[in-house]
Amino acid sequence: RSILHKESNEKLKRVYELSNFSLNQRITHDQLASVIYVFFVATVTGADTSSWTIEHTKELVEDMSHHGEDWPVYKDFLDKLRTETTDRIGALGSTVTFQDASEVVQSFTEQFGKFQDDGCRIMQKTLASAVDAGPGRLKLSTFYDLGMSFRERSKYLDRLGVLDASIANTPRLMVANYMNSATNCLASTGLYSVCCIDQCEGLLGQIETRIAAPHATPGKIVALVKDLPSGTVSAPRLLSSSLLHKLDAIAFANSGQVPLHGRLFAQWLHHAYPNECAFPNPIGAKTPLTSAEWLGDIGDQPLYTEEERERYTWDSKVWEMTSKVKDLSDGDLAETLPWIEAEELVAHHKCSSLGHELHVVFRGLTLVCMLFFVCVYLSKTIAAGSEVLSASQNSKPCTL
Repeated sequence: RSILHKESNEKLKRVYELSNFSLNQRITHDQLASVIYVFFVATVTGADTSSWTIEHTKELVEDMSHHGEDWPVYKDFLDKLRTETTDRIGALGSTVTFQDASEVVQSFTEQFGKFQDDGCRIMQKTLASAVDAGPGRLKLSTFYDLGMSFRERSKYLDRLGVLDASIANTPRLMVANYMNSATNCLASTGLYSVCCIDQCEGLLGQIETRIAAPHATPGKIVALVKDLPSGTVSAPRLLSSSLLHKLDAIAFANSGQVPLHGRLFAQWLHHAYPNECAFPNPIGAKTPLTSAEWLGDIGDQPLYTEEERERYTWDSKVWEMTSKVKDLSDGDLAETLPWIEAEELVAHHKCSSLGHELHVVFRGLTLVCMLFFVCVYLSKTIAAGSEVLSASQNSKPCTL
């Protein structure tokens, strides 16, 4: 935590410099608000402020306030944070010190992740309510129609690993993969990025806690998952035959047990919770980039063009006329969601087969029997020795 605060303080010092303030200078609350705005812009853009000028900094803040559609929400958050922090530390005068400003920045570092995730949940709800191309999936035309917040072009979305290309010429956006992708990581520093909280981690965490083992039988997993709700899945529920069959298949390949920390179980969770659990692309299949990295490495804009939007609208119409996507509740997931038979385990935990367990039991019984016979032999030997000793003690000495 102290490392994060130290990094934030260094950035705050740079913002003071760009604002033409000295560190021992007291500034007004309005000036503090401007400093916090600049700090926010520098943080969420992940920019290297060493090349910034005072004029450039002013332009950035003005540009964000005039063209950023989410700026009013962020501004309200920053203003509330600043007021609450200065009230808490007793900075109630007309001016504040650098240390006061540092306290506000530390509060930002600690609270922005939760604030950002509240926005993520609103975004997830928007996407989930627009699902129209299978469980947890949207046509790209639908995705683009949701508003200016959803403008990543298809090439960039594919690089992020958020497109389902299992239907030829009709890529579908996967809600959970998009939510957990780098495109939704807003704040970035040298030590951390502020991204959407992975909702599947919470679900898997509950399963791990109740099972308390690295693997479990399909029956035990089904008993837990059928009663485990999510933000978009109600419980209790009946799991589809397709889900049950796939879970049994994973167990069959692992001596009757399902490894909880493998790619196949993560894929199964994606089928069970398509809006929360991301489809696990095989290792090496995708190399995700942030929008800044995409622009720098590929040299192409990550946002869509109007031509792309028109093309995907047309492709979606063609797909609608030739395809029928069934809902999650009818249990026919095999036709709507991809399934790749490729396992990748975080760690290998050997699952004991029935034969192995019987062998262990038999070996244990054999050892017990051997120990029993040894004990019997020793007891007989000791008893015989005792009789000989007693006889020798009772015999009379010979006289000549």
